[in-house]
Amino acid sequence: MALLKAGLIGIVAAISLPYVARDHPGMWGGVFEVGIVRPLSAYPMLHVSIPIFLAVTVFAWGFFIWSDK
Repeated sequence: MALLKAGLIGIVAAISLPYVARDHPGMWGGVFEVGIVRPLSAYPMLHVSIPIFLAVTVFAWGFFIWSDK
């Protein structure tokens, strides 16, 4: 159950962070553009970042497991 919750949080972060930083001219715009995948050609504004998904999911999963103990 903790992995499912962490995965949902990771999906939200992987979609929202690149969307927020897409027009930022500084360093953060470039950081959040790493590993971008455009999964649907019908929605060109939908970007998903694989590294952000993995990092947030692993961190949230560890936090949920730690909080259950």
